[in-house]
Amino acid sequence: MTDDVSGVCYPKGDLRRMLAVLGAIEQLPQPTLTSISIALGFGPKGGHTVARLIEQARTQACVGISKSRFCFHIDSWGPFLQRDGAVMAWFGRRNAIAEVLEET
Repeated sequence: MTDDVSGVCYPKGDLRRMLAVLGAIEQLPQPTLTSISIALGFGPKGGHTVARLIEQARTQACVGISKSRFCFHIDSWGPFLQRDGAVMAWFGRRNAIAEVLEET
């Protein structure tokens, strides 16, 4: 099963789903569970999926994510991820990794 994320289908278990959630936290003016879920095409009841992907980013990628009232904020990208790659996943850029490698 796949979910439509910013016009690009990312299957369950695909790293880009987590990156798209992080990109949404960076780009949305008020990144709540519901607003992120709707923006990524998970629907208004997809908050559980978003919460799971946020927890995955915290535990597996060491991303520092805080929550103020209902909105999320990225405090630290950790040692493994870069902000630009997550934003590209948010915008649905399939060749995000190749473009980042070309710039470095």
